[in-house]
Amino acid sequence: MRWYRVTAEQGMADAEYNLGLMYAGGKGVDQNYQEAARWYRRAAEHRGLPEAQYNLGVLYDKGQGVSQDYREAARWYRLAAEQGHREAGFNLGLMYAGGDGVPQDDREAAHWYRLTAEEGLAEAQFNLAALYAQGRGVSRDYVAAYQWLCLAAAACDRNAVTGKERVSTRLSTEQVEQAQKWAAAWKPCGTPQECEARLP
Repeated sequence: MRWYRVTAEQGMADAEYNLGLMYAGGKGVDQNYQEAARWYRRAAEHRGLPEAQYNLGVLYDKGQGVSQDYREAARWYRLAAEQGHREAGFNLGLMYAGGDGVPQDDREAAHWYRLTAEEGLAEAQFNLAALYAQGRGVSRDYVAAYQWLCLAAAACDRNAVTGKERVSTRLSTEQVEQAQKWAAAWKPCGTPQECEARLP
């Protein structure tokens, strides 16, 4: 703890971030979200550390150590997501889907879900599938919905298992087989650039 503080006070971003983690988790110090926010902010603002930006976004999202502010949460999530932080991108998708801190926009939600789904995040795969099934932000496409549900179900997402059953009633046997083959061959992208290249 002492060495994290010494190096954090010298402006070392990783130490600032780690000090924030310690205050947020109450590790070696009393839990203090205000102090966590202070150290995350230093690492996020001065050094642009995506993990710190994401965690600061979470604090604003939940109102821990700072006043709850969805606009600020969305701002920090976006900064982290644009540097390839997967969970930040997913949370940004949630904010667009619900209109929290940003204008409600299903197309933007679909964009961020797709980007993080391509990285292998099961929750994003499920949410993207739901948008395809409902035709929200994307053209309604039950085959695409089933494909993403197959991936989310393979990652043990319980909602995806039941979702697959519901969507399969709208597909022919051939379409189900086609979607299953696609899912079996699918691999998560390795870099943010590769994920972007996969977007329609």
